[in-house]
Amino acid sequence: MLQATAMSHLFLVIYIVFINSIWIVKGENNFDWKPDINGTNDYTCNLDFCTGNQFEVNRCCACNYIGSNVSEFFPLRVEMINNKGNSVVILNKKDIGAVNVSITHLNGWLRYFPSNLCDFKSELKFIDFSYNHIKVWTNLSCLHMLDSLKLTGNRLTTVSNSTFIGLYSLRSVDLSFNEIRTIDLHMLSDQSIHLFNIDLSNNFMKTLDFSNMIVQDKFFCKIDFSYNEIQGLTNKVGTLFNDKVYQNGGDILLRNMTKAFVFTEWLSDSADTIEDYQRMFSNFRGTYDIENSKVHCDCHVARFLKYCPDDFYRIYRSKNNNFICGSPEKLVNISVLDIPLYDDVFDEMICEVWDHCPRKCKCIEQPRRERLFIDCSNQSLHTLPVEMPQSLFSLEIDFSDNLIINIDNREYLKRTVGINFERNLLKSVDKTFLENIPMMNSVNLKQNRITSLAKEIQNLHPDMFLFNQTEIVCECSSEWIKIWREMKHANSSFEFRCRAENGHGIMIELFSFIDLVCETEQPDNSAIIIGFLVLLSILSFVLTAIIFFHFELSILGAKLRRKTKKDWNRDIFISFDEENVEVFIFIQKILKPNLIRKGYKVFSSDDMLAGQSRDLKDEHNVQVEPRDVIIVLSDNFDKPKNINDKCWVLTEFDYCWKKFIRLHIRSLITLNFDSLSSSDISNRKLKAVKRICPSVLVPDRRHEVLTRFETILGAPIRKHAFN
Repeated sequence: MLQATAMSHLFLVIYIVFINSIWIVKGENNFDWKPDINGTNDYTCNLDFCTGNQFEVNRCCACNYIGSNVSEFFPLRVEMINNKGNSVVILNKKDIGAVNVSITHLNGWLRYFPSNLCDFKSELKFIDFSYNHIKVWTNLSCLHMLDSLKLTGNRLTTVSNSTFIGLYSLRSVDLSFNEIRTIDLHMLSDQSIHLFNIDLSNNFMKTLDFSNMIVQDKFFCKIDFSYNEIQGLTNKVGTLFNDKVYQNGGDILLRNMTKAFVFTEWLSDSADTIEDYQRMFSNFRGTYDIENSKVHCDCHVARFLKYCPDDFYRIYRSKNNNFICGSPEKLVNISVLDIPLYDDVFDEMICEVWDHCPRKCKCIEQPRRERLFIDCSNQSLHTLPVEMPQSLFSLEIDFSDNLIINIDNREYLKRTVGINFERNLLKSVDKTFLENIPMMNSVNLKQNRITSLAKEIQNLHPDMFLFNQTEIVCECSSEWIKIWREMKHANSSFEFRCRAENGHGIMIELFSFIDLVCETEQPDNSAIIIGFLVLLSILSFVLTAIIFFHFELSILGAKLRRKTKKDWNRDIFISFDEENVEVFIFIQKILKPNLIRKGYKVFSSDDMLAGQSRDLKDEHNVQVEPRDVIIVLSDNFDKPKNINDKCWVLTEFDYCWKKFIRLHIRSLITLNFDSLSSSDISNRKLKAVKRICPSVLVPDRRHEVLTRFETILGAPIRKHAFN
């Protein structure tokens, strides 16, 4: 029994080692791989073959995937049940229980899919019904294990965007040589669709939408649209490409188109600037193979070729980069590689823009000249059009030979670099127009009826304006025009003619304004004078405040600079006139005992140490550094008792003042014992303290004084015991 157990353990160990060795061998060459973000790990990829960065590996794996659960197919048989093309699938008894089955029925008379396909939904991996007569799709969503579907050479006419929904394992579809004319938008966008290869070649499609060329967040290998009649690309649902790298890199084959198709380069739809345009193409990872197809070489090709040449050859690759133009006439059968970027033939690569182009105008984009040219000449226009097309380029507008009287404010003028108003009815060039042309470098105003110019034109260079003959009279009021042109060194070829007394025009630089005895225009200095007076008033106010309110400002400054100090020795020091009996009794019998009962640590000027002189006592009282000082104001508080006596209370106050200004004391508080006014106090510092600092009035010597002090002082320190 023990031997049997030991043998079973040994067998288990050997089995585990064997399985691990198999996994290791597999890991040396293949790795589990997801076909896209929402796919499953049911495929492997050979890392010896697929190398490079993550994008290159994923793209290679999409073209060279290995089905991990497909080993050998067991074929099933299709049996026709009537002459209408109906059929069923027959299962041979020997195939019962097969893991992977396939169905092949070639060159037959099938008009419909076999009716019982869903009976094999868990085993069916491969279907080939090539060269039959199938016209109608059936619901195949039950075949969730189907890997490959071949329907080449049938008579299908359309592909719906629901055709492949639910076919989670489907990787390859061949629909070549059918009669397909249309495919729905977003044919591959559903999250259940993970196709790698789709063959739609040799059909009858005439248009192709970008929603079936950009497959967001999915890897694929190839979509083949070759040998169709595609003449243009559409963007019906507004498929845009932003500057993120979409994981949709694969080959779109557009080979051997029967007619030249219009190259509509859709990525520019979401670009506002040339820089955005270049960044989008550099981030795009798809490729388009147009071998043996001819393209309409218009502005889209020119723009792409001019600003993104490297990306152009990377994205639109074909045999030897053979990108052939089928139109316009001067470029027929010429390779794009042979088109010199700055040769005259490049001017032929243009587009007519219809969106927002004014009804009577023609809008032409010319990438070589980096402009959108709008021709509105000779259209009997009385006013400027309301809007113009948006473009990556600046606008050049021709309004010549019209009946325009005023230049209205228009948004597109800010995007305009050149504008032609020759032979119109303009009478003035006003301030609004001049302030609304930040990019303008050419304004043609020849043969108009200009009688006035806004002086804001002096901010611009005269060489950007073509005036020639004007109706402006050569008089003193127009002398500034001559000065403007001389100071800006106007080119003589951009001449400005004013009308002289004899009615003839003369170059304004040649006209002598001295003979007119023009008064020199004096500048308006009123604003400068008013500003100077205001500044002088402010300085006078500040100086007066400093002189008369110096001590008040010192108190406010100390309060603004105040920082919390946490090492005070006492809460309160009370400074008062000890010789005033009423004050002395009030302090000793009422104020001081009540403050002590409230928990405040209080001392006053009468707490003298034995044998200590009055000078030393005053300095000692303040050196103890209380948090707050209460100064009791009473009659004759700041006056000495006789001519030889020193006012000790003021000396004590000076110590307190210095400590307060140096931020050693939190606040000075006055207790107005005898209801003194500021005029009753002669000391300016003390007067400032009474005005600015907190004050308590004692009309009856008792009532509400303590409550008021508690509000001002706040909580006591309670830091340590005090004797």
